[in-house]
Amino acid sequence: MVAVLALTGCPKRVPEEEQHAAPPPPKEEVKHQPEPVPDIPGLIVHVEPQDAELIIDGVNHGMASRLETDHGVLPLKTGIYQVSLKRTGYVSWRAEVTVNDKPETLQVTLQKQ
Repeated sequence: MVAVLALTGCPKRVPEEEQHAAPPPPKEEVKHQPEPVPDIPGLIVHVEPQDAELIIDGVNHGMASRLETDHGVLPLKTGIYQVSLKRTGYVSWRAEVTVNDKPETLQVTLQKQ
């Protein structure tokens, strides 16, 4: 009599050293470090809503979220500026801002009318 083995239902034999092997370590996520803010005179503008318009000494610089900046800094010469942030449906914000050798940060939340 001949015995026939059906291999389709047999479990796969795993070598002993693989049975106790630790799972591979998780892949490390590459975290991007933010670029350092340059030490140049100018403004860093953070405003809510982001589509508010930035006006400096009567010159409209467009939406704050679309400013042409140097690593987040709107370059300006050192001095004193009249700065406004405006958006329809919100109360305008105005201030006199002094810009020195390093960037000045504006953090503004406009209030709804």
